[in-house]
Amino acid sequence: MNVSTVLEFLILFAVIFVTFYFVYRVNRNKRYRQAISLALGAIFVSLWVHGAVGIIGDSADPANLMYAAVLGIGVLGAAVTRLKPEGMSWVVTLMAVGVGAIALIVTIGNLGAPGSGRITVLAFNGVLIALLLASAHRFRQVKSDHEEGEAA
Repeated sequence: MNVSTVLEFLILFAVIFVTFYFVYRVNRNKRYRQAISLALGAIFVSLWVHGAVGIIGDSADPANLMYAAVLGIGVLGAAVTRLKPEGMSWVVTLMAVGVGAIALIVTIGNLGAPGSGRITVLAFNGVLIALLLASAHRFRQVKSDHEEGEAA
């Protein structure tokens, strides 16, 4: 790992940590905190694996940039929805769809290492999809909790 890669990783880790801290300070809803934790956890794991060994092939493989697009969806979506649970459930679901599309592209395009390397990529994407969909589910629960509170 070169110095610029370490610096990029530290910056991304700092951004995730600051976001996590900010959300925990501002929002006291337990389910909302769980939803954000799951989404940020998925992002952190993907960045960590990418920085350490690469997800598709090695870390220098340009195919790994597809994960940056998924991260971009999350950042842009969070800004547009202003972290509101109803919007964030859609944003995180769209991120999961993006990761699923990457898995499809890896399979159809024969990207990454052949054989077990490709299976590892697909398994990793499956874990990311599960984390992101669990986050989306929690965001929907926050929204329904809020609606029930207004109805009462």
